[in-house]
Amino acid sequence: MDADGARALDPAKSGNFLAIDVKNRSATIYDSGNARFSVTTSTNTALAVVNSLLKPEETVNKHIFLSDFTATSRAIISALEQATGEKFSITQKESEPILKDLRERYDNGEAGAVFGILSISFIGAIDVGYDFEKEQQVLWNEKLGLPKVSLEEVVEEAVALARNS
Repeated sequence: MDADGARALDPAKSGNFLAIDVKNRSATIYDSGNARFSVTTSTNTALAVVNSLLKPEETVNKHIFLSDFTATSRAIISALEQATGEKFSITQKESEPILKDLRERYDNGEAGAVFGILSISFIGAIDVGYDFEKEQQVLWNEKLGLPKVSLEEVVEEAVALARNS
């Protein structure tokens, strides 16, 4: 796999979607940082789209759930600290007031606020159903021939990407 799976941990590529900056060894943890969410690399997402189009008899009009692994912000940061041998600077924030502000901004026409809403809905203590294991969703990874990817692999890629940028 290429470094594509680590782009969510590269603020320059992802807009800092997971609020973790590998290069600068910093992160923002929302709420407890223990909210579980399903992670799928962009490489596997793209492959799933292609393979879904190649199997329309199986995929047409279906909800297709993908998950390479399930993680938490704290688990990702811990894996990054282990891989780099360095502690990350952590900022702790509560998601509720930030989400309220972002929703107001979105409701007032600021379309860009939706990025923050989506980001925090993944990593904050917001129960929006992104933990597919907990939700007992049937995953399509195997049916669509996606390679297995682990948190450790993505972290290794992210550290290498940060080192080379």
